[in-house]
Amino acid sequence: MKEELEELQSYSRINNLELHGIPERNSESIQDLVLSVAKALGVELSPGDIDAAHRIGTSKVKLPPPIVVKFISRQVRGAILSAYKNKRNRKLTTKHINVNFPERNIYINEHLTKQKENPL
Repeated sequence: MKEELEELQSYSRINNLELHGIPERNSESIQDLVLSVAKALGVELSPGDIDAAHRIGTSKVKLPPPIVVKFISRQVRGAILSAYKNKRNRKLTTKHINVNFPERNIYINEHLTKQKENPL
């Protein structure tokens, strides 16, 4: 039963990515932030490519809450993740998406379940 639940949760996140390190602002548009990240990575993305995007809570008080993005397809998600991996040696920072942000690295990860994050 637990394995089935894990499989369902994993499958429901198949089009998702997590964005870490983007500062939180009061009047922010999460969709615009995601579009800015894509642009900084050289990926052509339109608002229609994003199914949903929101911040999730974190226990790390000093860090901004991560953003979870659900894309409309695995291809769009894959394009973002691939571009990020290709850019790693040049690092993606908050300055790439907004010159007014304090400079911090931005990290992009798969949106894993708790069990896959901590397999032990």
